[in-house]
Amino acid sequence: AYCQDNEISWIDWENAGAHEPLRRFVTRLVAFRRQHAVLRRGQFFSGMPIHGAEGRDMAWFDPSGGLIGPEGWHAGEPGAFAVVINRNASDLRDNGWRHHPSDSLLLVFNAHSEPLKFRLPGAPEVVWEAAFDTAAEAEAEAEDFFFPPGARRRRSGDEIRLHDRSVQAWLLRGGHFLCDQTPGPVPE
Repeated sequence: AYCQDNEISWIDWENAGAHEPLRRFVTRLVAFRRQHAVLRRGQFFSGMPIHGAEGRDMAWFDPSGGLIGPEGWHAGEPGAFAVVINRNASDLRDNGWRHHPSDSLLLVFNAHSEPLKFRLPGAPEVVWEAAFDTAAEAEAEAEDFFFPPGARRRRSGDEIRLHDRSVQAWLLRGGHFLCDQTPGPVPE
């Protein structure tokens, strides 16, 4: 409540310590955004091909790892979906007008009240590395919901488990992802 000068917007500093885990998580999230130029883009994403680069700037995927087309958004409540933001979508430049490098980023969302499995998108050679999981506080390898580099890697087509009402972020660490790839057929 930015326009309120009363108890609605006042901070109770006496109980600030009770919110320390949230403060640490948000601090790490802000640092994560700073580290990944695709999250600081100056223009809206369009899902269209990137001029002068391979692939689209972003693409949306369903829990089977398949692309979500226009009809997929109108087929009821998706509840769970993922978006891949292409590393070539970064439009940030330094003072010398050099392009800021970035990682391709996969964000996986589960709005359901139940956990579910999600198949990672991409061609078979694509390798994803877990960055954070908002439900990872109970996992020994996670600190403030973030994983150390290399702690958890999965290949495209692998299934990951998403806790209810959670978000996971994965970084592209191997292979080439063009934001229009889906995994091959699911083995029987």
